[in-house]
Amino acid sequence: MIHFHHQGGIFKVEQRKRNTEALRKYLLKSIYQSDGFAAAQDAAKVFAVSLAAVYKQLDRLEQDGLITSEKIGRIKRYSLVDLVTVDREYPLQGLNEDTILSRDMAAILDSVTIIARSVFSYVFTEMLNNAIDHSGSDRVAIHAHRNAYAIGCEISDQGIGIFSKIQHAAGLEEKRFAILELAKGKFTTDPSSHSGEGVFFSSKVADRFFIISDELAFVGDNSAGDTNPVMLDKLSETQNQGTLVYFEVVLDRTITYAEVVDRYSEAPEDYRFSKTIVPVRLLEYRDVTPVFVSRSQAKRLLTRFERFKNIVLDFKDIEEIGQGFADEVFRVFVSQHPDTTISYINVSSMVDRMIKHAQSAT
Repeated sequence: MIHFHHQGGIFKVEQRKRNTEALRKYLLKSIYQSDGFAAAQDAAKVFAVSLAAVYKQLDRLEQDGLITSEKIGRIKRYSLVDLVTVDREYPLQGLNEDTILSRDMAAILDSVTIIARSVFSYVFTEMLNNAIDHSGSDRVAIHAHRNAYAIGCEISDQGIGIFSKIQHAAGLEEKRFAILELAKGKFTTDPSSHSGEGVFFSSKVADRFFIISDELAFVGDNSAGDTNPVMLDKLSETQNQGTLVYFEVVLDRTITYAEVVDRYSEAPEDYRFSKTIVPVRLLEYRDVTPVFVSRSQAKRLLTRFERFKNIVLDFKDIEEIGQGFADEVFRVFVSQHPDTTISYINVSSMVDRMIKHAQSAT
């Protein structure tokens, strides 16, 4: 009996430790996802503990050097502390991205899980290779860091801005349309040497990803479940020359690079990049509630769609579309390209009605 109680006591202690660790991870995640505001009340409900117990763990996280805090009025705002940092600058001529990864990123990746390490390695090498092959810059600067929740990296050059380069290569009317082409995937300014998949899959596999150039930004934040890139017109902090890429990978992520890629193939045994999800809103970003009415808008959206087997159009934040726009996409293009399937998600009732009207005319 004594032995039984002893074992039971050990079990309870271990269970409390696991619960405490889970609570700490929950708080770190909430700080990461909410721009520094810990979801204390939510944590108390999830873990069935008092608010005092939650704030006690926040204090311990701060004592352990994992977070810092500052008072804003009556509430505290928290920041994740960088535990490891690497700052380097390199001449681009003769630079090899794999050498920089294995030699200079070792401290950042030390003791990181295989999944997080492989995702970071993929995005890092793809983005650094882009700077080497496409930027036209003399040098590149890299700042990498690791905190208690994620690893992040910034790669910046002073060469040709990525959106300007795509605009000229694709003959686009405006630089902002370059972001739409990146969002589709399969675009490269050097098809003999690149597949056009690097930026696309990097933006999908990283938990946070953005590119700033020419006062425009391509942003993908997958950490909160939003996988669609968002375009910002003017930024408070702009990259006046060249291109800045920043990405983050969550340390305890469980989704592998291969699993992300599989979402954009037709079947598990089909390794081709044959499917894409296109946020239609990237066509027009200045309006709070954009309206798409013209065939010219539709044709701009449809550029290079024939390279894909399956296209999903995301109509999130779009209230209505015009008959000409819907007809060009869902009747004319579909009839001219029978090998390409177009489906749609996140439609309002008005958008859905117009799409069905166009499809009924086929």
